[in-house]
Amino acid sequence: MKSSQRFSAFVALGLLALFGLLLACQVDHGLAPMKSKIVGKVIFVDKLPPNTDQVQVAVARTFPPKALLELGLSGPLPFWQDTVDFEILLPLGHYEAVGVLWKEKGRTWSISSILGLYTRRNSLLPQAVDLTEEHPVQDSVIIYADPNLIARGAFLQGTVHYVGEWFSDIELVVLAAFPVIPEEQVDYLTARGFDMTRPVGVQEDDFVLDVTPDTLRYIAVYSISQEAGSFKFRELGVYEDPDHPGQPGTVVVAKGDTVKGIDITVDFSKVEP
Repeated sequence: MKSSQRFSAFVALGLLALFGLLLACQVDHGLAPMKSKIVGKVIFVDKLPPNTDQVQVAVARTFPPKALLELGLSGPLPFWQDTVDFEILLPLGHYEAVGVLWKEKGRTWSISSILGLYTRRNSLLPQAVDLTEEHPVQDSVIIYADPNLIARGAFLQGTVHYVGEWFSDIELVVLAAFPVIPEEQVDYLTARGFDMTRPVGVQEDDFVLDVTPDTLRYIAVYSISQEAGSFKFRELGVYEDPDHPGQPGTVVVAKGDTVKGIDITVDFSKVEP
C-alpha cells in the first residue's frame, strides 16, 4: 500500500518544499474570528530521521509558490506519531497546494524538503482546495508523508543544456531521479531525488541533485505549466547512456558519493508543445 500512497511530489512532483510564514498573519485580527479552514490528517508512512527538527503542513495560494513568504503554516506537528490531525485557519479563497514540509536541525526551511502533497488518487500534482462562503471548511485532507523523499546523502552532478526556444507556458522545471523507468503514474512516486527549483528560460543549468543512495535507472527533466485551470506535465529530456545514445542511462550511487557527468540535453523542437 505504501508505494501507491507515496507522494511524488515528486513533485512532487511537487512541489514542490515550499512554505514559510503564516498566511493568517496577514488578516486583520480586529475582525470576527475566522471560520474558514482546512482540516485533515498527516499519515507518516515510516519514521523520520533523527536529524528532524520540525514538520509542518503548508498551504500555497499559487503553485509553484514564488517565495516562502507566500505560504501559510500549521505550526509544528508531533512528527513522532504515526498519524497527526491538523487544522489551518485561512481566509476564503482558492489554494493550489497543500503539503508537508520537513526541516532539518541546524538548517533553515527549504523549498525542496517536501514529505508529501495533498493530491488526487495516484496523481503527481497537487489537488487544489477552495474555501467559499457556501463551503468554508475543507475537511478530510489526507496527506501521506514519506521520509524517503528527504532521505538523501548521495549526489548527482551535471548540466542540463537547453536547445531552442522555451515554451512560454512553462512555470516550473523539475529534475528527478528514479530507480525504475516510469511507465505508470504510480512509478513517479518512487522518486529517489527531485528538485522543483531549477531555473526557467536559461540555456544551461549546472546542478547538484541530492538523492537517496540507489541504482537510478531514469534521470529526467520535466516542466509544469497551467492550462485551463489545471496543471500540464511534460517530459523535456532524459540522461542517456553514454555508450548507447537514445537509451536511458543507469547510475549507481552510494552514500556520500558524487557521480559527475550527468548531462542532459533538452531540445525543444523534439518536445510536444
